[in-house]
Order: sequence, then structure tokens, then C-alpha cells
Amino acid sequence: MQRPDYESWNVQNESYILNAYMYQDWFTVKTAGKDAEGSFITLDRPLRFNVYSTSESGGATLMENTTVPAKVMPIEDPIHHVGIENLYITQPMANLDAAKGSSQTLHIRSRKLTTRSAVNNYGNMTPESAMHGILFKFARDSWVSGVHT
Repeated sequence: MQRPDYESWNVQNESYILNAYMYQDWFTVKTAGKDAEGSFITLDRPLRFNVYSTSESGGATLMENTTVPAKVMPIEDPIHHVGIENLYITQPMANLDAAKGSSQTLHIRSRKLTTRSAVNNYGNMTPESAMHGILFKFARDSWVSGVHT
């Protein structure tokens, strides 16, 4: 099965492969219309990545018996100039004690696998429960500063 983007990213785990919108960015549409070749839009700046017209473009195989077309979505009343500063985020993991039969697995190099083992260990000991970042949805010109995890 051909999945050019996932193959270029060297995705090995099939469960990570979705028939979904893979790229998002925020543009201002300068012009829109139709011509002999079909519908078109002109954006305020160049794309930073290739945008296929559908999920089957670029040599990709049909997934989940569905073709997903690319789309442009208007964002009404976006939030401007919002930020998060000087924030500390931690993720307490209840009952995370592999020595006592927890359903979670600690991924550390230690014989004693307990929550105490996490002190001063800055590796990702439970990748399935990882925090991946901060998302501003429908916000422009925003910032994150001094955030620690």
C-alpha cells in the first residue's frame, strides 16, 4: 500500500497511520475564483509544504474506502495576541508503580521500577501517556514563554 508521507517520515507502527488532514497552516486568502482549470485561491504567502488535492493524490493508496479532499476553512473571529508565560506543567500518574503490577509500564534502566525512580529522570518513561505540547486553536500572533514540563 502506498502512503508517501508516512513512508517519508519512516512511520513503522500502522496504528499511527490515519486518513486525515495532515497539515494545517493559517493563511489569508487574497483572491478566489474559477477558471478553465477549476477553482483556485491565491494565498498571502507561499506554502511551506506540498498540499495534495485529495488523500489519494501524490500516488497514495485509498485508505478506509474514503477519499478525503483538501479544504480551506474560514476562521471567524480569531483570538489575537494571547500567550502563556511562566508555567510549569507536570502530569501526575496515579498508581504508576510497575513493581506493584501497574497497568502502565515504566521505561527506565533501573531494577527498582517505582514512581520514586522518576525523581531526576528526565526521559520519557511512559511514552503512551506523553504530553506533547501546547495548542492554540484558532489563535493568531500568540506566544509561549518560560514553560517547563
